Amino acid sequence: MNPDAGGNVKIWVTTTNNYKTGGTDEYRLLTEVPASQRHAVVDVRICHRNSIKWCWKGRRIW
Repeated sequence: MNPDAGGNVKIWVTTTNNYKTGGTDEYRLLTEVPASQRHAVVDVRICHRNSIKWCWKGRRIW
């Protein structure tokens, strides 16, 4: 992602690993921040698991 491209970045999280066995993981949106901010602070205490997978979605302009 190019933070200078503008737009927002959505940060998703899941504590499942169903993809490993051919299933679908259930992601939950934690926050959405401007890409120009270049950082985000999220509270991971809501996850209650040892394993967390992250997904960042934003514009990709080179």
